[in-house]
Amino acid sequence: MNIAISYGKDWLLIGSPSKFPQYLRYVVQAKRYGISTRWRRFLADETFSDKPLLIRAISPRLKKNGIASILFAPTNDSTSITLNTRITQYDSLSFKLKDDGPFFDAQEYSNRTINAHFNIEQLRGNSRSPLYRILQKSGKKVSFPLDDFLDAWEGDIAFRMGGIQKIKEKYIVSELDENFNVTEVVKFKEVKIAGFSLYLTMNESKDKFLTTVFNKGILTSEGNKMRLLYFPPMYMKGSDTSLLFHTGRYAPVVRSDSSHFSLWTFNYTPVSFSLDSTLSKSVYGKIQIPLKKLIRDYFPEIESQQ
Repeated sequence: MNIAISYGKDWLLIGSPSKFPQYLRYVVQAKRYGISTRWRRFLADETFSDKPLLIRAISPRLKKNGIASILFAPTNDSTSITLNTRITQYDSLSFKLKDDGPFFDAQEYSNRTINAHFNIEQLRGNSRSPLYRILQKSGKKVSFPLDDFLDAWEGDIAFRMGGIQKIKEKYIVSELDENFNVTEVVKFKEVKIAGFSLYLTMNESKDKFLTTVFNKGILTSEGNKMRLLYFPPMYMKGSDTSLLFHTGRYAPVVRSDSSHFSLWTFNYTPVSFSLDSTLSKSVYGKIQIPLKKLIRDYFPEIESQQ
């Protein structure tokens, strides 16, 4: 990454080379008590005012997706860095947080979990919403029927992935019989797959959504199991109010919880995300990053002293 740096007796400027001369002029030609409108708004913002460091991100890319700014307030202890976060968009939020909903506890080998409970009445069909755009972009490659899904989904998701499970998988081979005729023989083999569980709250439009994903080939039937895109074969269990997919022989335990908590592993580092609250145009949460692997990779001399 290319950066430009300049400094004086009591200031330091770090920025992108493309606009660095412009920003440098702001610094060297600054007048006493002269504050730009952008800085004035930033300094007047009292969010996370008790934190020692604030980082505010704005960019054309964020603006294009309807996001006005992202505010970070980093804190740390000896084990992790926590980014207190506020995301603000231009329009009102298209979702609200529910008080509670279905929840999967992380297991010993879980490396990906999502537990979230939303009221999505304002999200349905709202193509201006940043969240709608993210979901639409994610499903574009497989022609995922987002509008049908949002019509059927009641806003709760519990997802867990990780660990190894063994399943029997059917395959067909061509063999020669005693008369040298080619015949197809069905055989089974034991394969190892990543454990997968997904629980969604649904409404009366569930069947219409399932018909659509079957017709598009996104969901296919394999014996008594279902295959969702590139995921391994799974059991599917539906009710009037939910859909449950799981790879294990037994259905996972689903409990109710008020937490909006997710965990995602990046390069063997489990990063946790939590949503705390929402206002009209802003959502507040935390990102927690463990330090152990970062210290081991980049500061091995520190780890050796512990």
